[in-house]
Amino acid sequence: MQVYVFHASPSLELKAQIKDINKTAAGTQLRIAVLRRLEESCLRKADAVVVLSKFSQRVLLQEYPWLSKDKIEIIPGGSKTSGIGATPRHAFQSKRLIAVRRLEWRTGIDLLIRAFALSNLTEKGWTLDIVGTGSLRAELEGLAEGLGVSDNVTFHGVVSEDEKHTLLSESQMFVLPTRAFEGFGLATVEAMAHGLVPIATSAGASPEIVEQIHPKLVCDPTVSGLVSALEYWTKDENQDLMAALSARAIDVAVSYDWEEVAKRYRDLADAIAAEKGPRRMFV
Repeated sequence: MQVYVFHASPSLELKAQIKDINKTAAGTQLRIAVLRRLEESCLRKADAVVVLSKFSQRVLLQEYPWLSKDKIEIIPGGSKTSGIGATPRHAFQSKRLIAVRRLEWRTGIDLLIRAFALSNLTEKGWTLDIVGTGSLRAELEGLAEGLGVSDNVTFHGVVSEDEKHTLLSESQMFVLPTRAFEGFGLATVEAMAHGLVPIATSAGASPEIVEQIHPKLVCDPTVSGLVSALEYWTKDENQDLMAALSARAIDVAVSYDWEEVAKRYRDLADAIAAEKGPRRMFV
């Protein structure tokens, strides 16, 4: 038995990082083609294909119309959510936003910085923490400087797991400003497990997670969409609602705990093994 665990399409994810595919170097285009060929080979050999979201399922069926929908099993990403001991946020005490992302064009951190600068949040004392690194870090730091919000935006780079948990625990809200191709959103689940209310764009699978808390937490993957969401959810009159949503975020995050996810993998493997024999799994 062969199970292909499809976290994301390497070829499509690489494409999504490129602003203008027509200006891409020949070497990069060759890499995309090779990745796609390897991806197709894995899919053809697999007895079952595991995807993390309905969005990823739709992408697979669109890109590979010969693939049988019956072969696809949706099992979300797993995270250590239990035992964190988070308590719901009851007020805007810290006034800190946080984003945990690779600093690449696809992930939309530039959209978030522009939205933060255009919004009324700095006037109200809010700050933005950005965790992660990538090829655009220097450019993004320059953007924050040019927009006059560098004093309110902190780039932490790569941090340890303990440091990340501390930053999440000290923050009030989480933002996932993805511009394109979000296959799941593990960082969103981790933030929710700490009691943070997430704002996420509609670019990919994020609505499948975030709309379980509140549909208005999903916005368009644009600067204007993020400005509207940020200003709406940081209104003082929304504090009581935010406390309820924070508690809901913790409850939703528990459903993505590794114990729950691992059980679904075991059930799938046992069901296929009953028909196919010994099992092999490719991730």
